[in-house]
Amino acid sequence: MLSQVIRVLTRPGRIHSGEGCAKQQGLALHIEPRVTQEDRFVLRQLLEKVARPGMVVVEIGSFLGNGSTRTMCETIGPLGGALYCVDTWRGNDNVEWHQQLARTHDLFNTFRHNVGVFGATPTVKPLLMTSLDAARIFADETADLVFIDGDHAYQGVKQDIEIWRRKVRQGGILCGHDCEGRTDEFGEERVRRHCDEDFVRLNGHTFAGFHPGPVRAVAELLGPAAVLWCHQDLSAHGHQGRRSSIWHVMVKEAHKF
Repeated sequence: MLSQVIRVLTRPGRIHSGEGCAKQQGLALHIEPRVTQEDRFVLRQLLEKVARPGMVVVEIGSFLGNGSTRTMCETIGPLGGALYCVDTWRGNDNVEWHQQLARTHDLFNTFRHNVGVFGATPTVKPLLMTSLDAARIFADETADLVFIDGDHAYQGVKQDIEIWRRKVRQGGILCGHDCEGRTDEFGEERVRRHCDEDFVRLNGHTFAGFHPGPVRAVAELLGPAAVLWCHQDLSAHGHQGRRSSIWHVMVKEAHKF
Protein backbone atom coordinates (compact mmCIF):
# COMPACT_ATOMS: atom_id res chain seq x y z
CA MET A 1 0.00 0.00 0.00
CA LEU A 2 1.15 3.53 -0.75
CA SER A 3 0.45 4.58 2.83
CA GLN A 4 2.96 1.97 3.98
CA VAL A 5 5.54 3.39 1.61
CA ILE A 6 5.03 6.91 2.91
CA ARG A 7 5.31 5.83 6.55
CA VAL A 8 8.63 4.15 5.87
CA LEU A 9 9.96 7.06 3.88
CA THR A 10 9.14 9.62 6.55
CA ARG A 11 11.13 7.86 9.25
CA PRO A 12 14.20 9.88 10.27
CA GLY A 13 17.11 9.46 7.90
CA ARG A 14 15.07 8.31 4.90
CA ILE A 15 13.96 11.58 3.36
CA HIS A 16 16.81 14.05 3.41
CA SER A 17 16.31 17.80 3.74
CA GLY A 18 20.03 18.37 3.35
CA GLU A 19 20.38 20.14 6.70
CA GLY A 20 23.61 19.19 8.36
CA CYS A 21 24.97 17.84 5.06
CA ALA A 22 26.60 21.01 3.76
CA LYS A 23 30.12 20.70 2.37
CA GLN A 24 32.80 23.29 1.86
CA GLN A 25 32.46 23.18 -1.92
CA GLY A 26 30.36 25.72 -3.79
CA LEU A 27 27.28 25.11 -5.87
CA ALA A 28 27.57 23.88 -9.47
CA LEU A 29 25.23 26.49 -10.91
CA HIS A 30 27.18 26.74 -14.16
CA ILE A 31 26.11 23.29 -15.39
CA GLU A 32 23.35 23.36 -18.00
CA PRO A 33 20.41 20.88 -17.87
CA ARG A 34 21.18 17.47 -19.37
CA VAL A 35 17.80 17.17 -21.09
CA THR A 36 16.70 18.77 -24.35
CA GLN A 37 13.51 20.63 -25.19
CA GLU A 38 12.43 17.47 -27.02
CA ASP A 39 12.99 15.41 -23.86
CA ARG A 40 10.93 17.89 -21.86
CA PHE A 41 8.09 17.66 -24.37
CA VAL A 42 8.05 13.84 -24.23
CA LEU A 43 8.20 13.78 -20.43
CA ARG A 44 5.20 16.08 -20.25
CA GLN A 45 3.31 13.85 -22.69
CA LEU A 46 4.02 10.74 -20.59
CA LEU A 47 3.12 12.41 -17.31
CA GLU A 48 -0.18 13.62 -18.73
CA LYS A 49 -1.08 10.02 -19.59
CA VAL A 50 -0.93 8.97 -15.93
CA ALA A 51 -1.76 12.28 -14.24
CA ARG A 52 -4.11 12.14 -11.27
CA PRO A 53 -4.45 13.96 -7.93
CA GLY A 54 -1.73 12.91 -5.50
CA MET A 55 0.24 11.09 -8.18
CA VAL A 56 3.54 9.42 -7.23
CA VAL A 57 6.55 9.66 -9.53
CA VAL A 58 10.06 8.30 -8.95
CA GLU A 59 13.15 9.68 -10.68
CA ILE A 60 16.25 7.47 -10.62
CA GLY A 61 19.17 9.85 -11.08
CA SER A 62 18.23 13.49 -10.50
CA PHE A 63 21.74 14.98 -10.60
CA LEU A 64 21.45 18.78 -10.23
CA GLY A 65 17.67 19.02 -10.42
CA ASN A 66 17.56 21.59 -13.21
CA GLY A 67 16.46 19.29 -16.04
CA SER A 68 13.96 16.43 -15.90
CA THR A 69 13.28 17.11 -12.20
CA ARG A 70 11.99 20.58 -12.98
CA THR A 71 9.98 19.40 -15.97
CA MET A 72 8.21 16.69 -13.98
CA CYS A 73 7.42 19.01 -11.09
CA GLU A 74 5.57 21.33 -13.44
CA THR A 75 2.97 18.57 -13.92
CA ILE A 76 3.13 16.86 -10.52
CA GLY A 77 3.06 19.97 -8.32
CA PRO A 78 -0.37 21.35 -9.31
CA LEU A 79 -1.88 17.89 -8.70
CA GLY A 80 -0.53 17.71 -5.16
CA GLY A 81 1.69 14.80 -6.13
CA ALA A 82 5.15 13.78 -4.98
CA LEU A 83 8.38 13.32 -6.91
CA TYR A 84 10.83 11.00 -5.15
CA CYS A 85 14.33 11.81 -6.39
CA VAL A 86 16.76 8.93 -5.92
CA ASP A 87 20.46 9.72 -6.17
CA THR A 88 23.74 9.42 -4.28
CA TRP A 89 24.76 12.86 -5.57
CA ARG A 90 28.29 11.55 -6.10
CA GLY A 91 28.05 11.36 -9.90
CA ASN A 92 28.28 8.27 -12.11
CA ASP A 93 31.43 6.17 -11.66
CA ASN A 94 32.07 5.89 -15.40
CA VAL A 95 31.65 9.60 -16.16
CA GLU A 96 34.91 11.42 -15.44
CA TRP A 97 33.42 14.92 -15.53
CA HIS A 98 30.81 13.83 -12.96
CA GLN A 99 33.59 12.65 -10.67
CA GLN A 100 35.54 15.87 -11.13
CA LEU A 101 32.44 17.97 -10.46
CA ALA A 102 31.69 15.97 -7.29
CA ARG A 103 35.21 16.64 -6.03
CA THR A 104 34.96 20.40 -6.51
CA HIS A 105 31.27 21.15 -5.93
CA ASP A 106 28.44 20.23 -3.58
CA LEU A 107 26.06 18.34 -5.88
CA PHE A 108 23.32 17.65 -3.35
CA ASN A 109 23.00 21.24 -2.19
CA THR A 110 23.13 22.35 -5.82
CA PHE A 111 20.11 20.09 -6.37
CA ARG A 112 18.33 21.55 -3.34
CA HIS A 113 19.08 25.08 -4.52
CA ASN A 114 17.72 24.47 -8.03
CA VAL A 115 14.57 22.81 -6.71
CA GLY A 116 13.99 25.78 -4.43
CA VAL A 117 14.50 28.29 -7.23
CA PHE A 118 11.63 26.84 -9.27
CA GLY A 119 9.41 26.49 -6.20
CA ALA A 120 9.19 22.70 -6.05
CA THR A 121 10.52 22.02 -2.56
CA PRO A 122 7.10 20.83 -1.29
CA THR A 123 6.80 18.40 -4.24
CA VAL A 124 10.32 16.93 -4.24
CA LYS A 125 11.34 14.22 -1.78
CA PRO A 126 15.09 13.56 -2.16
CA LEU A 127 16.26 10.06 -1.27
CA LEU A 128 20.01 10.15 -0.75
CA MET A 129 20.74 6.49 -1.40
CA THR A 130 21.36 3.99 -4.17
CA SER A 131 18.63 2.91 -6.55
CA LEU A 132 18.67 -0.60 -5.08
CA ASP A 133 18.20 0.67 -1.53
CA ALA A 134 15.36 2.96 -2.63
CA ALA A 135 13.58 0.10 -4.41
CA ARG A 136 13.54 -1.86 -1.16
CA ILE A 137 11.52 0.94 0.43
CA PHE A 138 8.75 1.16 -2.16
CA ALA A 139 5.91 -1.33 -2.18
CA ASP A 140 5.06 -2.92 -5.51
CA GLU A 141 2.59 -1.18 -7.86
CA THR A 142 2.63 2.18 -6.06
CA ALA A 143 4.22 4.53 -8.61
CA ASP A 144 2.34 6.16 -11.47
CA LEU A 145 5.58 6.69 -13.37
CA VAL A 146 9.24 5.76 -12.86
CA PHE A 147 11.91 7.60 -14.87
CA ILE A 148 15.31 5.85 -15.06
CA ASP A 149 18.28 8.13 -15.69
CA GLY A 150 20.94 7.02 -13.21
CA ASP A 151 23.85 4.66 -13.79
CA HIS A 152 24.24 4.40 -17.59
CA ALA A 153 26.48 1.32 -17.61
CA TYR A 154 24.68 -1.76 -18.94
CA GLN A 155 24.49 -3.63 -15.62
CA GLY A 156 23.24 -0.50 -13.86
CA VAL A 157 20.43 0.16 -16.34
CA LYS A 158 19.52 -3.53 -16.44
CA GLN A 159 19.25 -3.64 -12.65
CA ASP A 160 17.16 -0.46 -12.55
CA ILE A 161 14.66 -1.80 -15.08
CA GLU A 162 14.42 -5.13 -13.26
CA ILE A 163 13.87 -3.71 -9.79
CA TRP A 164 11.65 -0.75 -10.67
CA ARG A 165 9.31 -2.33 -13.23
CA ARG A 166 7.36 -4.01 -10.42
CA LYS A 167 6.98 -0.71 -8.56
CA VAL A 168 4.78 0.77 -11.32
CA ARG A 169 1.01 0.36 -10.98
CA GLN A 170 -1.12 -1.21 -13.68
CA GLY A 171 -1.73 1.49 -16.27
CA GLY A 172 1.39 3.35 -15.20
CA ILE A 173 4.58 4.04 -17.15
CA LEU A 174 8.18 2.85 -16.84
CA CYS A 175 10.49 5.08 -18.84
CA GLY A 176 14.05 6.30 -19.08
CA HIS A 177 16.58 8.48 -20.85
CA ASP A 178 19.47 8.13 -23.30
CA CYS A 179 18.33 5.30 -25.56
CA GLU A 180 19.21 6.60 -29.02
CA GLY A 181 18.08 3.55 -31.01
CA ARG A 182 17.95 -0.25 -31.28
CA THR A 183 21.14 -2.28 -30.98
CA ASP A 184 21.23 -3.14 -34.70
CA GLU A 185 21.40 0.56 -35.57
CA PHE A 186 24.83 0.81 -33.94
CA GLY A 187 26.05 -2.75 -34.47
CA GLU A 188 25.41 -5.35 -31.80
CA GLU A 189 29.10 -6.14 -31.38
CA ARG A 190 29.99 -2.48 -30.86
CA VAL A 191 27.17 -2.08 -28.32
CA ARG A 192 28.40 -5.10 -26.33
CA ARG A 193 32.03 -3.99 -26.54
CA HIS A 194 31.27 -0.54 -25.10
CA CYS A 195 28.39 -1.41 -22.76
CA ASP A 196 30.29 -0.35 -19.62
CA GLU A 197 31.08 3.06 -21.10
CA ASP A 198 28.79 6.04 -20.66
CA PHE A 199 28.80 7.38 -24.22
CA VAL A 200 30.18 6.54 -27.65
CA ARG A 201 30.50 9.35 -30.17
CA LEU A 202 29.25 8.99 -33.75
CA ASN A 203 29.46 10.97 -36.97
CA GLY A 204 26.52 11.53 -39.27
CA HIS A 205 23.86 10.34 -36.82
CA THR A 206 20.72 12.06 -35.49
CA PHE A 207 22.47 12.26 -32.12
CA ALA A 208 26.11 13.09 -31.39
CA GLY A 209 26.54 9.49 -30.25
CA PHE A 210 24.81 6.80 -28.21
CA HIS A 211 24.73 5.36 -24.70
CA PRO A 212 25.43 1.63 -25.14
CA GLY A 213 24.24 0.69 -21.64
CA PRO A 214 20.64 1.91 -22.00
CA VAL A 215 20.49 0.79 -25.65
CA ARG A 216 21.45 -2.80 -24.78
CA ALA A 217 19.42 -3.07 -21.56
CA VAL A 218 16.22 -1.71 -23.10
CA ALA A 219 16.58 -4.06 -26.08
CA GLU A 220 17.21 -7.15 -23.97
CA LEU A 221 14.65 -6.60 -21.23
CA LEU A 222 11.84 -4.81 -23.05
CA GLY A 223 12.35 -5.53 -26.75
CA PRO A 224 9.66 -4.23 -29.11
CA ALA A 225 7.37 -3.34 -26.18
CA ALA A 226 9.55 -0.27 -25.59
CA VAL A 227 8.61 2.86 -27.51
CA LEU A 228 11.78 4.69 -28.55
CA TRP A 229 11.06 8.37 -29.00
CA CYS A 230 14.20 8.71 -31.12
CA HIS A 231 12.05 7.12 -33.84
CA GLN A 232 9.10 9.47 -33.32
CA ASP A 233 8.75 12.53 -35.56
CA LEU A 234 8.11 15.56 -33.36
CA SER A 235 7.89 18.09 -36.20
CA ALA A 236 4.17 18.60 -35.73
CA HIS A 237 4.91 19.77 -32.19
CA GLY A 238 7.45 22.39 -33.19
CA HIS A 239 10.59 20.24 -32.92
CA GLN A 240 11.66 20.22 -36.56
CA GLY A 241 14.37 17.66 -37.31
CA ARG A 242 15.10 16.89 -33.67
CA ARG A 243 14.34 13.77 -31.63
CA SER A 244 14.24 12.68 -28.00
CA SER A 245 16.24 9.77 -26.53
CA ILE A 246 13.51 8.87 -24.03
CA TRP A 247 12.02 5.36 -24.06
CA HIS A 248 8.86 4.12 -22.36
CA VAL A 249 6.58 1.15 -21.78
CA MET A 250 3.01 1.09 -20.48
CA VAL A 251 2.46 -1.37 -17.64
CA LYS A 252 -0.65 -3.28 -18.73
CA GLU A 253 -0.59 -5.93 -16.02
CA ALA A 254 1.34 -6.35 -12.81
CA HIS A 255 5.06 -6.43 -13.70
CA LYS A 256 4.22 -7.02 -17.40
CA PHE A 257 4.14 -4.86 -20.52
